[in-house]
Amino acid sequence: MDDRQTEHPDHGDDLEIVRRLLADAPSTAPDALLPLLHEVQRRVGHISHGAIRLIADACNLSRAEVHGVVTFYHDFQTAPGARHRVWLYREQSREILGRRQIRVLRTALRQWCANVMRPREEPMKAVARLIRRHFEGITAWARTRSTNGFLEALNGVFQATERKTLGHRRLSTISTLILFLVGKLDFSRINHHLGAKPT
Repeated sequence: MDDRQTEHPDHGDDLEIVRRLLADAPSTAPDALLPLLHEVQRRVGHISHGAIRLIADACNLSRAEVHGVVTFYHDFQTAPGARHRVWLYREQSREILGRRQIRVLRTALRQWCANVMRPREEPMKAVARLIRRHFEGITAWARTRSTNGFLEALNGVFQATERKTLGHRRLSTISTLILFLVGKLDFSRINHHLGAKPT
């Protein structure tokens, strides 16, 4: 199999983590290779081709030597695992939905959906399909940052009022009941029968 088919693009943040790790490492001698690889695997979740290049240069080893060690041990992964990809997709979606420029948000969200549809994680593909189905509603929410929660609360008040009207159909009676329900007034102080327990 051609190496280019299995190669994954390096994420800039991941390589920055590797650079900081190498700068802070107590030793970059060739015998420190395994501890460095374990630390990169722990922090990033995989050891990319870019990380192999950086580690090889820092340890004064060839890329083939570092790649040989990485592929020999089963502890190391050269591509992001499913959990890492799902975490990455979730963080990207949060960042996209936090944007204020609607055109940028729409473009980035479309690109995110296209990226999520490529790997094998079926739950993430389902999320991408859901976002595509409700794309206009999501971008409308991003524009106003408001939901229909307020309208749902009003509907709940109207439904409760309808149950308590007991056949009254006059608008003034219904509006008075709505004020009583929403105001949550305590009438036991003026009507002592309301607070009395039945005997």
